[in-house]
Formats: sequence, structure tokens, C-alpha cells
Amino acid sequence: MKLKFAVAVMAVSGLLAGCATNGMRAPRYVLKTPFAAADFAPWTGQGDGIVHGQAFLKTVGGEVRTCAGEPVTLLPATPYNLELVSAVRAHKEPIDGRDARADAYIHETVCDAQGNFSFAHLPEKKWIVWANVKWGVPMEYGISEQGGRLIREVDASPDAPVIILTAADSVD
Repeated sequence: MKLKFAVAVMAVSGLLAGCATNGMRAPRYVLKTPFAAADFAPWTGQGDGIVHGQAFLKTVGGEVRTCAGEPVTLLPATPYNLELVSAVRAHKEPIDGRDARADAYIHETVCDAQGNFSFAHLPEKKWIVWANVKWGVPMEYGISEQGGRLIREVDASPDAPVIILTAADSVD
């Protein structure tokens, strides 16, 4: 699953790299914050923290679409990952300079049929939740993918409230 997240970030970066403006490729954003294992250390091991949530978006017609069957990623809220998420939110993709060592600190799960997800035994720290809600809409010549990425910073604690990721957390 961790590989899926890394591949997803690279795929989005690659797709956007292919976009051309006046025959030019989109400029690539280079991460400035270096990976530092010491920054990630507080997010290692187990703890009493939990993160429970649900991710969904509404269609223009008011139908609710969830993240059912899609991966949900939990990233430590380190300076390195905060810059990565900031770049994604600012649409500064594609992103270069991503360090694969950061993947060792990623937690992943899959949304259930109702769009619920859960992470347990986490260090009581600030985390970044990244979920994808997407669906296809039939078009005359194929299917148009709709939806987007939902990203929010959350605190893991033993009594953490259920978080709801929706359009307010969308970065697309």
C-alpha cells in the first residue's frame, strides 16, 4: 500500500508534467525541505492514538460518493510532509525530490463500503489524512473520472472524534 501512495504521487506528477502550455512542459516543483529521519522519529512505534473518519463528496445532482474501496493514507505531520502537502494543495505538481525513505512512516488502509476508515495504535501526534473519492461518469467516448483528493491535518488521541473529509478538504 505504501508503494501505492508513492506511485500515486508520482503518477499525478507525471500526468501533470505532460500538460503543455505554449509547447512548454509545466515547471516541476522541487521539495526544499530535506528528509530527516530524526523529524520522523516521534511518529514511530505504537501508541494509544486513533484516527477514525469518513470521506465523501456530493455530485452536482446531490448524490453522495464515498471513498469505498480506495486507499486512505496517514502521513506524519513533519516539515517534510507538510511541504509535500502544501505543494499538492497549491497545485505545484509535478513534484521532484521526494525521498523514498519517507514511505517507511506511512500508514495505509482502505475505506469500507460506506466510506469509513480507521487507524489505531498511533503515537499521539498530528497526522495528515489523504483520501481519494472518485467515480466515473459515462461520456460519449468513454468515462470521465470525477471526484478528487481530500487532505486534512488531524490529531491522533485515544478519544479522537470521528473526522469527516468532504469538499472543504478537497485539493482538486
